[in-house]
Amino acid sequence: MVDEPTQADAVLLGADAACANLTPLIRGRLRQLESGQVLEVVTDEPTAEIDITAWCGLTGHALLAVREEAGTRRFTIRKK
Repeated sequence: MVDEPTQADAVLLGADAACANLTPLIRGRLRQLESGQVLEVVTDEPTAEIDITAWCGLTGHALLAVREEAGTRRFTIRKK
């Protein structure tokens, strides 16, 4: 994972969706993007970092950054 500022091509507001709901939402949103485009996922789910990191590792998408702001986490993912 590289912690670099990257302009997102799309944003997904995941709120407090748990992994069982969040990863399908991410997958669906990434399907709408072209290879190499960037999705920013915003969530306040406490286990999201573990879940999204593992999911990116399994699917081959690049987790570019994880940032925490005022109780929410922002995940920057580049589509493979």
